[in-house]
This record gives sequence, C-alpha cells and structure tokens, in this order.
Amino acid sequence: MENLADLYRVDPAHACRLALRRTRKIDERHRLEKINELLEMHGVEAIRGEWENGYWCDVVAEYCNAGDTYDCTVVHTRGGRFLVTTLGDYVETKERNGHRFQ
Repeated sequence: MENLADLYRVDPAHACRLALRRTRKIDERHRLEKINELLEMHGVEAIRGEWENGYWCDVVAEYCNAGDTYDCTVVHTRGGRFLVTTLGDYVETKERNGHRFQ
C-alpha cells in the first residue's frame, strides 16, 4: 500500500481521490478525520455560513486543512457530497452562486 502523504506531495488530486476510495466504508461523520490522517494534513475544519437546523447547524462544509487555501484537499458538503478541490475554489464558486460565509 502506497503512502498517501508521499503521493500527495507529487500528485495531490490523485492522493485525495485515493484517500476517498480507501475510506469509503467509514461513516461520513468520521471520514474526513481518517483522510486527514492518511494525507498528513493539518486537521479538519469547518466553513460556516447561514444557520440551518439539524446536524450541520451553520456549517456549510468541512475540509481537510492542506496548509494553503489553494492546495488540493477533500471537502465534505452539507449535502453529503465529498469533493476533491481547493478550499479557495470551493468558496469562490459558492460565493458566485450567492452563498454567504462567516
């Protein structure tokens, strides 16, 4: 089994996709924590926006902190989707579509 943290340094998007595949059987509430560990990132953080009742409250998405806004990462959206993107690209796209963040 290849070390995903080493692969991330060479091909970040591929490493993120492999991390998603390797964690597909983990409950979505804990999946990012395992991906963070596999990729040796800097923790799981939240993007906050408008309040909604339920489990997510005001969290729009969670992501693995890659260390830079435009480094490739995995984002878990309030709708339950997992995306391989950058935090900056995710936020900019959402803002263009009218979303507001805190």
